Amino acid sequence: MRVYTEISLWDFEAWSGGRDRLDVLQERGKDACDEVERFINEAFPDGLDKTTLNDYLWFDVENDFPQYFKEEDEDF
Repeated sequence: MRVYTEISLWDFEAWSGGRDRLDVLQERGKDACDEVERFINEAFPDGLDKTTLNDYLWFDVENDFPQYFKEEDEDF
């Protein structure tokens, strides 16, 4: 049996490296999560399972949204 649910990226329970990337997005704020979520909805119009979503976060989100993952320059 397959059960499909709708969940926001903000509430997704990622694991391993996917959790690390989602933590960064959440630190950047709700707007960052919303932007990535819109992209995912467009890229996967038929939806995706938890593993595919976690793998996207772990391996690809940083390439698609580098603005949320680059280190801030520190002024000395």
